[in-house]
Amino acid sequence: MIHPSLTWVHPCSTEEDSHQVGLTSFAAKELGEIVFVQLPPPNTFVEAGELLAIVESTKTATDIYSPLSGTVTEQNTKLLTHPQLLSLSPEKEGWLVNIRRFSCDECSCDAYNLLPKSKTATLQLCTTL
Repeated sequence: MIHPSLTWVHPCSTEEDSHQVGLTSFAAKELGEIVFVQLPPPNTFVEAGELLAIVESTKTATDIYSPLSGTVTEQNTKLLTHPQLLSLSPEKEGWLVNIRRFSCDECSCDAYNLLPKSKTATLQLCTTL
């Protein structure tokens, strides 16, 4: 699922009702070289549409908003010492956090969603567990 905040969501294979959240390639490219990432610690409750992370690049500092509500179960600690992973591999090694979903209604689509064509043609699959 592509969220308006330019994040992506993938179901986690390791934990039921848990989803991995990250920044899209488009957003990472627009930010440029990322030099700092601030993530919420595990067991932090986040609300959909509320602040999830802060990302600083050589161009700007940007707030990243959570695409869903739930409890952070894991943060990508690699980003704390190697924030450039978010620039180099935003949709793989540069994921932000895992969130145990609070509401099933926030991620209930059964089809692929596209970012607007002006952004990118990246496909992400959103599923209901």
